[in-house]
Amino acid sequence: MGAWIPKKPDKNQPKSSILIREMMQAAILDRIDEEGLTAAEIADKYPGFRSAYVQAMRSDSALFGFNRLCSMCEAMGLMGVMEMRFVNSSREQARLMEAA
Repeated sequence: MGAWIPKKPDKNQPKSSILIREMMQAAILDRIDEEGLTAAEIADKYPGFRSAYVQAMRSDSALFGFNRLCSMCEAMGLMGVMEMRFVNSSREQARLMEAA
């Protein structure tokens, strides 16, 4: 019980990884709200999906892993396309993080 909750402490996770996963979770919640999807409907395409996932994402109590979020997105018909840019200065990094 509770095994689906990520166990890695946030302090050990790269900021870019956290940002990408937060954006994915927001897109999932937006799609659920727009389409009025239920956990059972999502579970038809992604059998591992649980209603507790939606509750955890809405409460910000869990940030799921990249692969799990990709599976959720694909089950809802979302396909993430990312553009990667690498910056050298911490000032540029801070500006990009604030913009997101």
